Amino acid sequence: RQAAAAAVQFDLLLILTKPVIPLFMLIALGQVLNGLFTSLFIGHALRRWVPQMSYEAHHLMCSFFGVVHTLLGVTSSQVEDYANREGKKILHLAWTWSFKDVLSVVHMCQLGATVTAMSALGNEPSYAASFASGIALRIALGQDSIKGLGLFKGASTWIEANMKDLGVSLDAAEEVVAYSGQGIGDCAGGPFRMLFGDGPQAQLAAMVLKTWLLLIPVLSTMQWLQRAFHAGKMIGRRWKMTRFVQRAALAILGLMQCVLIARCELNASNGALGNFWVAMLFGCAGESLLSTYDIRGTVRQVLFLLLFLFI
Repeated sequence: RQAAAAAVQFDLLLILTKPVIPLFMLIALGQVLNGLFTSLFIGHALRRWVPQMSYEAHHLMCSFFGVVHTLLGVTSSQVEDYANREGKKILHLAWTWSFKDVLSVVHMCQLGATVTAMSALGNEPSYAASFASGIALRIALGQDSIKGLGLFKGASTWIEANMKDLGVSLDAAEEVVAYSGQGIGDCAGGPFRMLFGDGPQAQLAAMVLKTWLLLIPVLSTMQWLQRAFHAGKMIGRRWKMTRFVQRAALAILGLMQCVLIARCELNASNGALGNFWVAMLFGCAGESLLSTYDIRGTVRQVLFLLLFLFI
């Protein structure tokens, strides 16, 4: 596992951080430098200065970027609009579904298939499921039941104020995380009611799809629970506490995601982030299928190059 983690760490970090770097440059320098030079510098930094992380840390990184994926990315049009503003400049970040999000699903599938091909058992937790758990956490934090809590309300106010001080504003954040479930949001119908009408066939189709989407996230969650249990029995040895905390965190994120999937109404109107979440859950199945092939070597290199160029 550690050898597999070492093999994919550069691919993982370079592509995950690529959409974020322009935002940091825009805030710090007021402009975005040539992407070729920044990519060369970042690639050198990732190879030389970033220590080797465990495979649990890689999954946590996927979850983290699943949370911030629709927050920190900046498009060329937003950069141009920011550069043309006069007076006090505010960078308005508004995420919309794009082809780059589809490539993010492909990236997770490629990483998971590579690690699985190098593992002894050929049965590792899904990278796409870990990224999807981060998206699920973002959706959960955006719900009124969570936002109304005193701790989260104060934290969100503090983060929003500090981001505005930096010249960054998040637009349409609430509409993006709209979530339908428990009879809320299904008045307008959905894809299955459009196909099968208002009868029981639409409900059955939605239930079958939800059950299918749950399979790999549930499997990954059970794997993290088992590994956290074994790591917990070895607490006291070197690094074992760190490994236990990482695995327990991934298991908790997986459990939360499974609960959200079970409560989600697929046959209703959801926000754009919910649609991206479902696409990443489909990516879990794509990763599982791709894991049955050995994509190491030329195939992986070509796929990595294409993802790097278009994300």
